[in-house]
Amino acid sequence: MKPFLYYVAKDLIDRYGKNLSDVTIVFPGKRAELYMNSFLSYIAQGPVWAPRFRTIDELFQQFSDLKPSDNIVNVCRLYRIYANLVPNPEPLDDFYGWGEVLMNDFNDIDKHMAPAERLFSNATNLAELDNVDFLTEEQVATLRQFFDNFDPQRQTELKQRFMAMWSVMPEMYRQLKEELRRNGEMYKGALYREVAESLLNGEGRFGEGTYAFVGFNVLDEVEEALFSALHKAGKALFYWDYDLFYASKESDHEAGLFLRHNLKKFPQALSEAPFDNLMSQDKEIRLLSTTTDNAQVRYLGQWLDERKDRVGESMAIVLCDEALMRSAMHAIPDTTEANLTMGYPLTDTAIHGYFSALIDLQVDGYNADMKRFLSTALERVEKNPFYVSLPEEMLPLQYQETTADLLNWLIAAIETLGKYLNENTSPTPYDQLYAEATFQLYKILNKFNKLTADGILSVRPNTIRRLIRQALASASIPFHGDMDKGVQIMGLLEARNLDFQHLVMLSVGEGIIPRKASDTSLIPYILRSYFGLDTTERQDSVYAYSFYRLLQRAQDITLIYNNNSSGVSQREQSRFLRQLTVETDLNIKQEELGEPLTVPTSKPISVEKDERVMSILRAKKSLSPSAINTYVNCPLQFYYQQVAYLRMPDRPQDGIDSKLFGTIFHDACELFYTHLGNITGRKQVLRSDLEQVFSRDHSSEVVPAYVDLALWVDYFQGQIYDSHTHLREREAFLQPYLSTPDHKAWARMVNQLNVGGMQMNFTGVNMIIRGVLIQFVNQLLRWDMEHTPFTMVGMEKDQYMDFVVPTPSGDITLRIGGRIDRMDIMNIDGCDTLRIVDYKTGKAKDAPLSMEDIFKPSDKNAHGYYLQTFLYALIMSRQDQHPVAPCLYYILAASDAKQYNPMLKLNKSFVTDIRNLADDYQEGLRRLLSEIYDPTHPFVQADESRCQYCDFRRLCGR
Repeated sequence: MKPFLYYVAKDLIDRYGKNLSDVTIVFPGKRAELYMNSFLSYIAQGPVWAPRFRTIDELFQQFSDLKPSDNIVNVCRLYRIYANLVPNPEPLDDFYGWGEVLMNDFNDIDKHMAPAERLFSNATNLAELDNVDFLTEEQVATLRQFFDNFDPQRQTELKQRFMAMWSVMPEMYRQLKEELRRNGEMYKGALYREVAESLLNGEGRFGEGTYAFVGFNVLDEVEEALFSALHKAGKALFYWDYDLFYASKESDHEAGLFLRHNLKKFPQALSEAPFDNLMSQDKEIRLLSTTTDNAQVRYLGQWLDERKDRVGESMAIVLCDEALMRSAMHAIPDTTEANLTMGYPLTDTAIHGYFSALIDLQVDGYNADMKRFLSTALERVEKNPFYVSLPEEMLPLQYQETTADLLNWLIAAIETLGKYLNENTSPTPYDQLYAEATFQLYKILNKFNKLTADGILSVRPNTIRRLIRQALASASIPFHGDMDKGVQIMGLLEARNLDFQHLVMLSVGEGIIPRKASDTSLIPYILRSYFGLDTTERQDSVYAYSFYRLLQRAQDITLIYNNNSSGVSQREQSRFLRQLTVETDLNIKQEELGEPLTVPTSKPISVEKDERVMSILRAKKSLSPSAINTYVNCPLQFYYQQVAYLRMPDRPQDGIDSKLFGTIFHDACELFYTHLGNITGRKQVLRSDLEQVFSRDHSSEVVPAYVDLALWVDYFQGQIYDSHTHLREREAFLQPYLSTPDHKAWARMVNQLNVGGMQMNFTGVNMIIRGVLIQFVNQLLRWDMEHTPFTMVGMEKDQYMDFVVPTPSGDITLRIGGRIDRMDIMNIDGCDTLRIVDYKTGKAKDAPLSMEDIFKPSDKNAHGYYLQTFLYALIMSRQDQHPVAPCLYYILAASDAKQYNPMLKLNKSFVTDIRNLADDYQEGLRRLLSEIYDPTHPFVQADESRCQYCDFRRLCGR
């Protein structure tokens, strides 16, 4: 069965011999030209004077003196016209998306040669109706993006907005064309319309020779007008490719909707050609269903292997979903010769990933509060292999505030990378890909830079990023190969005019073929249909023709689709496949493409305590409560941290997470009570001291001032003051505040805070967090006020004790302890008691029931909190004669200052003195520490339920 282009080539040779210099062959796209030359040479059996080749777009441009205008410039010009026609216009950033929709509508109107004035007039009449049912959901969404307060239920306002828009649209349409024509330019639809109208009026220039139109299907009105003019002048031949199954006069199949009209108006030039191929019983058709896109792609290797003895026969892999292109390339064995006709998407290259990291760093990655880049955004750049390979001084990472500065910086960054790659890499295929990607990216950025510098495009950085992304999404890197060698990989539209014996199509699913149409138009559907503009029915017919035409001459056909109906995205086979099964008698086999079900399992990890491990353990002279808690919850995590010394890299704080929130709260409380002691000259806190804070003169400014200074040192200046090497600078910075004579003086000093020209700037989430912090500190102070007098013994103080641990190799002495949030002496049940207070800003957890529970792992209860607070209380019981009560102060639970009691309970009783439980606690702690130093107890993994937030979960395979 010969391909369609073979018959076209033979007919042209039969008509004109080997001299085709006066023939212009016009295709819908570029790809068929290579095949046509091959068939002409084969049929002529010798040299041929080649014809001219044009795409339909190139032919229209050939007949016009105007140049196609740039669409970005079109939208900018349209905005200037709009801004002159309406009062208080929106900025270009808000208009741009709507302007793109409007330009598409203008293009559509002109491609179909619709009477624009009548269309606009009818739309205005529709807007005057009593309802808005003529708007689709997509059109409502488009309007909502442009009109901030658009509400389809408020019909009066909608009608006013809609009518106002349509009232200026005819003038925008007219003025845009006039301005473009003065510049010798025109947007695509209008340019084609002018060519078509001039030809119909006998004013156009045909030139010499014959035009052969090959393989067209649906024709816009401008194309039909061009065909009619050339046909009337006797200068056109029409080669239609179809099958009688869907294109015969008796058929009403959607695939032949336009061809039946075309065949009647523009007769077929071929006198002999087989057009009854689709229903051939020689075909072998397989429908394969699978549950993942990856399974579709992986099948390609098997499909090619089954046909390895068919070398020389035409084969094609057609990707209905072109997003699978990269995966398909990797799935094809290295031994298979393949020719990719689609071009490699620029967005799939590593260069694009690097560029995205750079532009995201500038647009989203800068924290204006802290005047620095966010660590997550900075890390994306600094860990990118391209950035790592550059000498540090070649690309300084400095914030670019304006769009012009951003573009210049990006251009310099890409130019720097291009020069470095050119000078420091070898000419491998990957380096060639990178070089081409860098060059294309450089050109695109320069285009936007020129538009910005010329004042044509004046938008914010986030808008310029969106526009650059749109441009990059359509850019591809061409691949050069032999069209007649190996398997062809292409998209559905690239396969126009081409025929293959062996064909596999991927993603033949509903919503992909036919593709789900999005009605991004402001023209109501009823008018689009009436005036012959593009509609979903028209688009579906185009997809139907593309699908059936590709099958009609193929003999070995495999059609694969994803039928996974679980989750958000519902998948099913295309209706074209159902039609093929129900409406034809073809031999179709339906199979499931099985995918082996493999459940990844990870072997339990256990680290034996060999001599190397034990020597590291014995060398440890101290353990913190957090390290002990880590062992309780996961011995293996303890090994990673305390023996292998694995650490997550420290990163600058991007925002205020729960850990930093707690730190700021702790520091604000410490600052308050330290300053209060300096003011009163005593450690005792009286009710009057705290009543003053909540007095009318102080309530609005005192607590916020302490919170603000804590925010400054912990958040705004966190990079400086969080380091142990800068503690002296921190203390020196705080000393003037702690020396102020009263709370008001403190507040005034904080309000004037300006270090190095940097001030605190509370916006968005940070403003909310600041408010919560102020509320929490107020809550603590109100609780304290209800329990005065008390004596503040210390805040944020480090306390340790020596603890003897028996091990198989003898006793060792460990220094254990840590930082205690707060110690105060308060009268509890008539007895002065030393409270050991640990602040908790999170949600309260359930208390353990017994002492044994404290030393058991738990992810839901406060076992770890108890272990730590009991330890601190035990340490202080050795230094102080007062009863020592461990307390966990949950801020969220303390709203009722009179009822809330932060003292810990064990066995349902308050622990008023740790000495009563000291022996049991020390015995449990001693057993636990002895186990750590016992070489017969390996470090094992915890239950997987506690792995969710562990830094080492990937290392464990969890």
